[in-house]
Amino acid sequence: MTQTRPEASSEARRHPQHPPPAGYAQAPGQARPNPRGRPAQAPAGQAPAAWEQDQRQWAREYHWDGPGTGEVVTPDPGYAGYAGYTGGQPGWPAQSRSGPTTWAPESSWSAAQDEEDYAGPPPRHLLRARPRQRASWREDLVTGFCGAILGLGLVVEGWSALNLPPTTQFLSPWHIVLGVGFLATAAWIATRHQVRRAWSLAAVPPGYGLGLVGIAIALLALGGDAAWHAAVGTGSGVVRITEPFRLMLFLGAGLLVTSGYRAAWAGPSPARGLSLRAFTPILLPMIMATTLVSFSFQFASPYVAWRRPGFEQFAINTPEWTVVAIAALFTVLVTNLVFLAPMLLTLRRWQPPFGAVTITFGAVGVLNSLLTEMALAGVVAAALAGGLAADLVVNRWPPGPDHPGHLRLVAVAAPLAYWLAYFAVLAAGYHQSWHPSLWLGALVMAVLSGYVLAVLMQPTPIPATAWAEADRPEEGAGRRR
Repeated sequence: MTQTRPEASSEARRHPQHPPPAGYAQAPGQARPNPRGRPAQAPAGQAPAAWEQDQRQWAREYHWDGPGTGEVVTPDPGYAGYAGYTGGQPGWPAQSRSGPTTWAPESSWSAAQDEEDYAGPPPRHLLRARPRQRASWREDLVTGFCGAILGLGLVVEGWSALNLPPTTQFLSPWHIVLGVGFLATAAWIATRHQVRRAWSLAAVPPGYGLGLVGIAIALLALGGDAAWHAAVGTGSGVVRITEPFRLMLFLGAGLLVTSGYRAAWAGPSPARGLSLRAFTPILLPMIMATTLVSFSFQFASPYVAWRRPGFEQFAINTPEWTVVAIAALFTVLVTNLVFLAPMLLTLRRWQPPFGAVTITFGAVGVLNSLLTEMALAGVVAAALAGGLAADLVVNRWPPGPDHPGHLRLVAVAAPLAYWLAYFAVLAAGYHQSWHPSLWLGALVMAVLSGYVLAVLMQPTPIPATAWAEADRPEEGAGRRR
């Protein structure tokens, strides 16, 4: 049965709630012109100013920026610090959508051809779906702040578990901040760029998809944790941290709070030239992710004053002293990895503005120290020293794809300054001294582990001919003989 074309244009059928202004339409592609071209001036009977305003509004709604470009600039004052942006207003650089946009005059396409091509209105979920677009700077910033509330809630819950009398309740008033942060972050991520009553996974901004996976994991872990407590009971100390569903909850929260980081990683932001303000949507999830990982290793954290024996309680080289020494070395190596890995990963994508690494290290140290009411707050000075050393090296020798040695230099300088300051603070401020062989060995192990981590993250490039030669078995077999 032949369908009859309605009077409304094809663009009006696609977007019934936002019809285009008179004479303005986008062609589906280069191979098919559009029966309605874009005139160079306002149609008769419409004021030029109103016509231009309508066209700008419609282009902004559907992220089209004019004939022949196929690109869009979403005005966003947040990325004013990005070097290389050439738009009229600061914002994301131009992003390619679905290929070049073709504009054609009315004479290039006949009504009969358009009638033959029309096959009826599209399905409802396609009719109302918006084009997939990236999250803006402000959206990433809000995501970062919501994740920060979640991270603070986790610290509040951890403080209550370590400093208040144990309770058998699964939920307590100290979980309120954690719950508010989780709900706010989940709701914000799940509603980005969605149309009312027509939620679509395809509309989720790039980088936010794993955040939805994190929501599912966290909800599953919450139910599993309640069942675990009912069956096994409420644990304390290390047992409370290592419960399986508690670790799943950390994983889900980590995927949730790093949504803005992944979105910025995959986005068009340049690697260099970012101001500290422009870098904030990247900095916040970096801090929260590091805090989450260090929270799960709080029993081996130099900032958390757990009740554990010290060197001064045992004679040197006794079995008890050896156990304390092993635990101390484990603390140094785990903390070194937790602090260096996010920093080195970020340096693979960006050159952070000066002070970003210092802020990250210092904030993570303070948040961990809050778990035991800042009893070891002086140790935060070591984190600040390590972060400052990293910032100085990055500012002087910026890492990049062509300079793998610079990344390795950062991975050596940061732990060297960090742990030298740490041992100095322990001796001067807390009257805790390690055996010289032990603290010097721990320092060397921290520096070497940082260097190895940098090599693994940015290894020496493989020669381009290595795999090409392997694809020729005759020559390869001859050489092997």
